Amino acid sequence: MSVVPMKMLTLAGPGDAIDHVICTSLVNQQFHPVEAEGILSKNTHMVPLSWNNPWQEPLSMVQKLMEEMEIPFAFADFRQEALDLDTARERLGALNGQFRQFTDTRQQLERRISENTHEVEDLQRFAGLPSNLSEIYHLGYVRFRFGRMLREAFDSLSVKIEDNPEIILYPTQLGQDYVYLCYVTPKSCAGKSDRLMDSLGFERMRLTEHVAGTPEDTAVMLEADTNTSREKLSRNQAAYDSWKQQATGELLLLYSYLKFMYGAGEIKKYAVMTEDQTFLLCGWAPVSAVAEIQKSLEPFPDVMLAQDDPASVKEQTPPVLLKNNFWARLFQPFTEMYGLPAYNEFDPTFLMAVTYSILFGLMYGDVGQGLVLVGLGIFLYKVKGMWLGGILGSVGVFSTIFGFVFGSFFGYEHLIPGFHVLESGANATRILIVSAAMGAVIITMMMVINITNGIRQKDIKKIFFTNNSLAGIIFYLAVVIGAVVMLTTGAKVFRPAYILVFIVLPLLVMFCQEPLGKLAAKKKDWKPESIGGFIAENLFEMFEVILSFVTNTVSFLRVGAYAICHAGMMLVVYTLAGSPASPVVLVIGNILVMGIEGLMVCIQVLRLEFYEMFGRFYESGSRPFSPAVIDYTKKTDF
Repeated sequence: MSVVPMKMLTLAGPGDAIDHVICTSLVNQQFHPVEAEGILSKNTHMVPLSWNNPWQEPLSMVQKLMEEMEIPFAFADFRQEALDLDTARERLGALNGQFRQFTDTRQQLERRISENTHEVEDLQRFAGLPSNLSEIYHLGYVRFRFGRMLREAFDSLSVKIEDNPEIILYPTQLGQDYVYLCYVTPKSCAGKSDRLMDSLGFERMRLTEHVAGTPEDTAVMLEADTNTSREKLSRNQAAYDSWKQQATGELLLLYSYLKFMYGAGEIKKYAVMTEDQTFLLCGWAPVSAVAEIQKSLEPFPDVMLAQDDPASVKEQTPPVLLKNNFWARLFQPFTEMYGLPAYNEFDPTFLMAVTYSILFGLMYGDVGQGLVLVGLGIFLYKVKGMWLGGILGSVGVFSTIFGFVFGSFFGYEHLIPGFHVLESGANATRILIVSAAMGAVIITMMMVINITNGIRQKDIKKIFFTNNSLAGIIFYLAVVIGAVVMLTTGAKVFRPAYILVFIVLPLLVMFCQEPLGKLAAKKKDWKPESIGGFIAENLFEMFEVILSFVTNTVSFLRVGAYAICHAGMMLVVYTLAGSPASPVVLVIGNILVMGIEGLMVCIQVLRLEFYEMFGRFYESGSRPFSPAVIDYTKKTDF
């Protein structure tokens, strides 16, 4: 439940060994490469490698081929194969050529079958023509036009062309919407006739040139050709299926090899070369993984490995890798949504798992509905693979636990004894007081975490002078404890000495946090440029600080308010259900309450986490640890 400690590793060795070193010792290791030029910039005799990854083009090709062949991406052990770039390209080219041959043959046959089918449909519409189509096509002095027109236009056609005796109509199929026909016209009048028929709505259809007598004879010939093409298509598919079974293994082998080598080539881009042809390569690794990397370098006696602590690497901060238990990992997406913690910062993931679950349970305490959330969460997490399902299951458990506390089972409060929120006005007041007290405890805890971060980061200002530091805790607790004691016992706590030491003095420290912080850091520019501007600016900031303490504490009242709201909404459901209660109304009412209130509580608790809690200690903004580990199940995007 923390940020994993890192080491900066620097590898140095003969330039001609870099490829072998990367493939043997760095690929698929917990090694996050960084630009060596930026880390080792003091050495002016280093130049970055001019490197264009040659494995990208064949990897892209094999991935495209596997997608077209619908072969899932997976790993195949290629270590026993004698492969290199040229061999891989040659074998991949042969496989791609065979696949294209099968594909081209299939497409040609499918296109021929489709064309034949459409041509047969067209020919059937002109069945009954006594003439041989080949004779019609070769007539020298007349022209035949085949096509269709709307039935309404055809019914009035004889009137419109009665003054055009050069057009002879021959309808072949009278349909409800369209009439299929042909017309004959002399060759010398073809242009005029075509323009007239087009203006009347005639849609010309060009019949097949593959003719064998009448339309009926041609249709029979085309159907026979279609059957032959279908047989060829079936044989082609069978041959392809057999070839695919054999090619799949080789494609997976080539894919795994090319992906591995591409990953190695990407690491090589981070290296630099010295004048004496020595390569230098830098990267971050978890402390626990350094021994394994050292062991993998044993076959390379000329390669040296240097280790540096993050504190000694001034040029950049380490990437962040979080180590959490199963429960905390469920909530890690929420943490990443806010931003990864800094390397030397407190990881709030486990804290969020605890506080989010407890606050949700308090706001949504119901045994029956909590169990439903548990079941729904397990289904979404295990069956659907949704990370939100894990969170839903966790908060459902705490909703069930606090449901026993509140004595609520699907909103029914007469089955389980407990603290019934709406039993009296005093109960509602108590839960609001408990919510505010919980808020004060949580806010104090967040300030303690901020001080812990300051100690880790050796930041004196963060430890002592800010509104979330020791001065802030003293001021906040002095006000809260003094108010509680005065309200409960009537004792006069806010006496001049108490106010001066525990309220005014911390406020002055927070007011002067900038110059005090610079003095503690031994900076010479600790004095403000303008005293008047400094006072005016910090007066507004102190007003904002005091207001934030008040609003953050009051904000936790929503915890009790939502607990009251839940009981009230379920009371409405039972009132609407009547007596005896209508099962349909109860089911629908519970579904509506679970949907509406569940969503609202999720959002409100997340708001408390991000604004009232994380905002007091969490800086975030780090980059994630991305080791050179190859995932063979996913496509590489370029």
